[in-house]
Amino acid sequence: FFPVKVLPLPTKLMFPVERNGHVGYSMLGLGDIVVPGIFLSFVYAYENGISQSRMSLLSASSPRSTSWSVFIWSRLNTVFARAMLGYVCGLLTSFFCNILFSAPQPALLYLVPMTLFPVYSMALQRKEFRQMWNYEPSGLSPEQSMQTMGSATFRELTGDEQP
Repeated sequence: FFPVKVLPLPTKLMFPVERNGHVGYSMLGLGDIVVPGIFLSFVYAYENGISQSRMSLLSASSPRSTSWSVFIWSRLNTVFARAMLGYVCGLLTSFFCNILFSAPQPALLYLVPMTLFPVYSMALQRKEFRQMWNYEPSGLSPEQSMQTMGSATFRELTGDEQP
């Protein structure tokens, strides 16, 4: 095992912006991508975890429709799609405010509310907020997940079956 001393990854994205005849740069930090990305991956996992039960209920209650509008609306009427749309709107708002005020703006100031609000409002609308808040992707409790992870790591390291 060798510790990593230097990690050659980009920590920011820079976009050229023209202000008063000068070319400057607008910066988007790695945290502005990673933090909402973690939240969006949670929302995607939640949506996929509950979609099987929801789809089976929908298919049992209504006949299969071949309408493209119904198909597209069913894909856009998801928590993940609305959260992703909120993220894009937050990025655009951040860049717009950066240009408007000619000063750096913290992107998370715009990304967090515009990503959380659609998820929160849709969860309340569907009466799924508590289910979403307590969602465990693996179906295990946090204690069971830690025990499983610890046992697997112990077996990998020692080759022994008994932790």
